[in-house]
Amino acid sequence: MYPELTWPLVGAFAAVAGFVLFLLAFRPVLRRLAVRQVSRRPAELVLVIVGSMLGTALIVASLTVGDSLNRSVRQSAYDTLGQIDERVTAPTAAIGDQVAARLGPLRADRRVDGLLTVRSGYAAASTGTRAEPRVQALEIDFLQADRHRADRSALGAHPLPSHRLLRAG
Repeated sequence: MYPELTWPLVGAFAAVAGFVLFLLAFRPVLRRLAVRQVSRRPAELVLVIVGSMLGTALIVASLTVGDSLNRSVRQSAYDTLGQIDERVTAPTAAIGDQVAARLGPLRADRRVDGLLTVRSGYAAASTGTRAEPRVQALEIDFLQADRHRADRSALGAHPLPSHRLLRAG
C-alpha cells in the first residue's frame, strides 16, 4: 500500500525488537517481573492481546476502505470524462463563443495537449415519415477531433465520418 514506508518500518521494528532482547538478556529483574505478571493475570494478558489485534484490524480496515473509495472516485472520473481533463460549458451560444475566444490562447500553450470546441443543442428532427421531438445535435470539427483521438477513445474505435455524409439536403 505504501512501499516507500517498508524499510523505515522494518528499521523501527528491528530497533524495538533489539531493545526488548537487550532488556531480556541484560536486565534479569525486569524479565522476572514481566514473566510473573503474565503468569499471575492470564485473563488480562488475553484482553491486551485481543485489544491490540482489534485496534490493528480497525486501522487496517479503515485504510483499505479509504484507498478503495479514493480509487473508485478516480475511476468514476476516468469513466465519465474519458480522455478529457477539463470540460467547460456555457448556458448560451453567445457566452459559449466568448468562452471559446478566451480559451483560444491555450492552443499555443505547450502544457496543454489540445483544445476541442464542441457545440451542442436540442432540436426536433424529421426524416419525412418519422419524427423525433428532441434530439441532440453536435457541431464538431472532425479534423480537429482526429488530432485528439487516442486508441481507447470513442473516436479511436470508428473512422471519421465523411463530409458528404454530414451535409444536409
